[in-house]
Amino acid sequence: MWGAALLAVGIATGFGVATFRAAPKPPAPAAEASDRAPSLAVEPSAKPTPSGEAFRARLLEAMAKAQNISVEDGERFLDGLEARARMRGSVTALEVEPGIVYLQNHGTPERAKAFSDRMLKLQRELAGTAAPAPDPSFSVSAAREMLTRIEQSAGEGRQELIRGLLEKLPGLPEDAQLELSGELNRIARSDPAKL
Repeated sequence: MWGAALLAVGIATGFGVATFRAAPKPPAPAAEASDRAPSLAVEPSAKPTPSGEAFRARLLEAMAKAQNISVEDGERFLDGLEARARMRGSVTALEVEPGIVYLQNHGTPERAKAFSDRMLKLQRELAGTAAPAPDPSFSVSAAREMLTRIEQSAGEGRQELIRGLLEKLPGLPEDAQLELSGELNRIARSDPAKL
């Protein structure tokens, strides 16, 4: 269930485009790069994020590769996902979802939350937006109503509802955040064609 928030981040940011504002990390020296396992390669790309079937194919390929990342190489892999997002100028599902897969295999709820927070912070940095202030009037029942609307919607409207829910979840108790994120994950996985 703790990977749910990460899936939601991938869904909500998967198709957004932000302006590049941060300097990319320098590439690794050639000698160090040759010592890396091929499965660790996170291909930097300045190309626009593909859409439709091409996007899904690249995403599924990246997620499959993430299943083979070892614990020893995990931090370098996650750092590479962040570096690729910085080079691209936005955080997309191509950076988030492989991290989710890795953390579901080798992570803890605390590490998953840290990765989720890291990627949300990076997306805000690259987009030049501040973190939203928690809404004290937002309740668990209001979140459940939003989940119902998300389940019944599709396309950009659905993504907008997901982003709205993700902005409001931090104001709720942590156990409710995890439960609601798990429900959002279930909804997203039940009908990915609606994304």
